Amino acid sequence: TPIVTGVSMIIVSGSFLLAKLGGSGSMAALVAAGILIDGAVQANQIVGQRAIYALSVEARSRLNGLFVALFFIGGAVGSAIASLAYAVGGWPWITWIGFSFPIISLTLFSTEFMKGSSSGS
Repeated sequence: TPIVTGVSMIIVSGSFLLAKLGGSGSMAALVAAGILIDGAVQANQIVGQRAIYALSVEARSRLNGLFVALFFIGGAVGSAIASLAYAVGGWPWITWIGFSFPIISLTLFSTEFMKGSSSGS
């Protein structure tokens, strides 16, 4: 559902702010951030796959393969960006980038709900 997707993105962003605190020496903040990020990403992935499995059998396998491949590519690109960010700016850069990506995604996601309201103009 759209609510789970939006809440998941907000939790991931907030968790990276928590991880920023953890970089200052709070192991509890790092552990909490890791658990929250993992849970929110998994919730969002489950909602996405649920939408795919609600489709016809013909479309389901192709779209699920594409969905999983895009998740893998996103993870690989994120790891590459994180490595570069850590080399250049250390932990603060990692946390700000980790905060920014879900906010950008949430902004793009929110445009899906603006389409219907602007069609009458």
